[in-house]
Amino acid sequence: MTDLILTTGITLISALVMFVFGYRASGKARERGQADKRLEDTKRAQEVRDEVGLLDDTGLAARASKWLRHDNG
Repeated sequence: MTDLILTTGITLISALVMFVFGYRASGKARERGQADKRLEDTKRAQEVRDEVGLLDDTGLAARASKWLRHDNG
């Protein structure tokens, strides 16, 4: 009977330890994914800033007209 209680206790403790380590690993993976997403977003924003910075007034107006709607009537 004591062996059964000891085996059950060890099994429960092992399961708890595996759960905790798995939870921590998934949290770290999620944080890495979020950091990668922020990095990609930052790179894309810098590309857009650089592209807009290269445009002259006429080019910038032409590009803006694609995104703005002109309802005159």
